[in-house]
This record gives sequence, structure tokens and C-alpha cells, in this order.
Amino acid sequence: MFRCFLVVLSISGLNVIADHGHLRRIDFQSYEDSPTSGGCGIRSSRNILRRAYQGSYFYNIEGWPWVGSLRDHLNQHLCSAVLISQNIALTTASCFDYENDVEKGSLPVIAVFGSTDKRLIYAAYQHASPFDLTIHSGYRMHQDFKDDIAILHLHQPVKEFTSYVKPVCVNTITNELDMYTRCTLAGWGWMEDVRMPHDLQTVDISLSHPAVCESVYGVFNNASFLCVGATTKICSNDKGSPLICQENTGRWVLVGLSSYETTDCDFRPVGYTRISTYLDFIPSNGSAMIPISLTLTLMELVLMVFFVQ
Repeated sequence: MFRCFLVVLSISGLNVIADHGHLRRIDFQSYEDSPTSGGCGIRSSRNILRRAYQGSYFYNIEGWPWVGSLRDHLNQHLCSAVLISQNIALTTASCFDYENDVEKGSLPVIAVFGSTDKRLIYAAYQHASPFDLTIHSGYRMHQDFKDDIAILHLHQPVKEFTSYVKPVCVNTITNELDMYTRCTLAGWGWMEDVRMPHDLQTVDISLSHPAVCESVYGVFNNASFLCVGATTKICSNDKGSPLICQENTGRWVLVGLSSYETTDCDFRPVGYTRISTYLDFIPSNGSAMIPISLTLTLMELVLMVFFVQ
């Protein structure tokens, strides 16, 4: 066990605890999924597209109300996350490189949902919450990105879903390539050769056969990853950005999480953590996981809001 303290406005801030002992189960709060109730994966019917730029699209938050921003203690966006229930969100384990980032003070400590602007820390329609973290035990930092997935257990569950904050459905099928034709990546990564955007943007994504990625990288782990290709250049992925596909019913389902990063602006296919492989991991929070608690006190959260306004 180790404990590390950072300072937020002269107050001890971030507690990082690794516990290999008894693991508690994260229980999902139920949420009605019928189309008539506006359940998971159903977004607002209002005009959600704001503008388009060189193959990427900027939306109002109602377009992607399940996408969240993971911030550090200074409100800096570090990664994306995706909401799947009132108290559970998913992201990639690679977002939490706690061997290096704890010393730098740049670990995410709060999840913010309900805004397309990654700079905002508070608005009436936002939901912000500290969280507990569970990283898949198979993940090995700086290696092959296998099992690159993590669960966020929100300290403050979403009490009521709105057009600004609601969950995405979780894909449960394993033949994604045959089932989904319309897929989208949403996040705050670089698109084309331009500066990192402040606003959430999306790009159309096509699922590719594993052989396509094998031809580029030599080896491709089809069990852990989906091979995908973009219709526009992606310069830098935003770790944890959700890869979402639309079913024939109109619902949007989570099929992957942005894992591989590329520093070149090109059309090369990349690997996304394959959600269908980790269905046992996501709901049960079983014994194959390492829980890490990232906590932020109420006073620190208040000061954080005051500091950035």
C-alpha cells in the first residue's frame, strides 16, 4: 500500500491507494431501457449539430450526453470517459499511469458530464463527481495495452437523467464487424493538424477486419481490441474516448474505448479496447481487479470551482 499527497491551494488533495485485498462489488443502479422512456443510448431529437470542420463535427452536449471529461485537481482535461449507468462510467486504464503521474500531480480526480467545453467546471446542467477507480488486473503500463479498461464508481450518482446527461447502452454482441455500419468516435483529441480543441468533437469511424491492423502493426490482439479506421485524419487520440455505434433501433451502444495513440496525422487504422470482451469485468467488479481510490474533499472541490471561475 502506498499513499501520495498533492497540494490544491495549500490543502492536501489527492489520495491514491492501491489495495490488493478484499474487493467490494459495484452495484449498478437500474435504469429503464424502453424506447418510450428515453433510456440508454437515446439522445435528444432537437438540432444537436453545431458545425463541421474538415471531416470532424462539433455538437451540442445533447448529441453525446454520455461523454464525460476526466480532470485533474487544476481542472485540466486529461482523458474522456463514458457514462453507462447512474453511478458507473468507463475509461481506459492507460489514463491512470499512476507510477509517473502521481509525482507530476496530473492524475484525474473528478469526472464531469454534461458539457462539450472541457474548460468548464460548473454549470447548472453539469454533473461533477469524484470517483473510485478499478483497473483491470491484466493491464500492464507501457506495454501492449492489453486489457486497457477501467471502471469509475461515481461518489455522487446521477440522480436524474436529462438531455444533457444520460447513459449509453453497452454492446453485448461479439460480431461487431457484421452488426454495425454507422460508428462514431467522440472526444477532445486532435483532428487534422490543428490545436487541441476545447469543444467536444466527433469523427465517423468504420470497423475494419483484424487483418487490416495486422498488415500495419504486424501483430494485432483481436480479443482485446477492435480494428477501426477513420474517415478523416486523427492526429492524437483522447484516451478513453468512446467508440459508439448505432443500432437499427436508433440506439447508440458503446463498442470500444480509444486506447492506441498515434502522433502522426494519417488514416492508419488503430486499436480500440473491445467492450464485448470485458462484459464480465464491467458489471461484477470481480476478483481480477485492483481498486484505486481517488478522492477529493468537499472543501477542495469548492475551492476548485472558485479557482477556475
